[in-house]
Amino acid sequence: MVRVWCSSSWVWATERAAVRTGVERETRSSGPTRPRVACLLRVWDARGDCVVVGGGGLEWLGDKDVLAKALDGSGLVPETHLVAWDAQEVGDVVMPETRPAVLKPPLGCGGEGIAFVQNAEQVLELVSRDAAQARKEPGFLESIEARKGRIPSWVVQAHVRSVLLHGHKFHARVYVVRTPQDALLMYDGVELRIAEKAYEEGGFEDRGRHITNGAGAGKTRREMLDEHSVELPGVSRALETLAKALSPVLLQRAQLPGVYGIAALDAMMDADSGQAVLLEINTCRPACPPEGMGSQPFQAHLPDFIEAILRLVLFKSTSSSSFIELSPPE
Repeated sequence: MVRVWCSSSWVWATERAAVRTGVERETRSSGPTRPRVACLLRVWDARGDCVVVGGGGLEWLGDKDVLAKALDGSGLVPETHLVAWDAQEVGDVVMPETRPAVLKPPLGCGGEGIAFVQNAEQVLELVSRDAAQARKEPGFLESIEARKGRIPSWVVQAHVRSVLLHGHKFHARVYVVRTPQDALLMYDGVELRIAEKAYEEGGFEDRGRHITNGAGAGKTRREMLDEHSVELPGVSRALETLAKALSPVLLQRAQLPGVYGIAALDAMMDADSGQAVLLEINTCRPACPPEGMGSQPFQAHLPDFIEAILRLVLFKSTSSSSFIELSPPE
């Protein structure tokens, strides 16, 4: 019997995909021959062998500071500098050339904790306040260091002047899969995450005009690029170009046997260069929005994505029309 287990946010999408593919959804969090890695899916084939869809050789890119170091000087990300979690002097902060800059906390996700800053003094104030709070929580820093081997740094990054969609900022998300044979495949469905409010120059205190991901408490819009192909020509090609340029980094570390690595690439279209610029990479198990959130094409896309993954894993084929081949298997 072919079975699939999924992380909690993907249950509704996986249930739909499992029905289409004749796969039984496994409700247990463990199973026979379970690899001990963080994952989005575990799939057991008819022989009972378990395949994991998760971090694998891509997991290390999920930390913002590590990603910044890996892509330093590549031109694929905005100008980026790291700030130590315990920075104490203004001289410890290097700012991007353009203002404002975007300050991202080490452990933040979904846009939580992001701040728009004008100078090093503002950065130091926020970093110092967070460090003081961290020191007050018993065992917090020790647990982070035990899990990651370090205390991650803050990231201060140049603000990207975004291409606008009907006056709103947006970023795109594409999923890249790394097979056990080191083929890199980009899923052809492109998600758009759109700011709640129309953009205005300045006014960075109103996060609803600038934050394009989950920090909008459900007020950001989720749609598909196909819904806006007329307004956004060239975006799909720009994203494919970015993903191909990232291939050496995505293949840099060894893949784990029997693991399909997954990475959700979040990118923004730079209005000045016309290029897609990487914001961050979500690995292991990028979250799935709740059922009913987003446009109808967006909602349909999520089960389609899981179905494509199941067919890829079960049939061991990279020729599916759902995927664009970025890097052939070795």
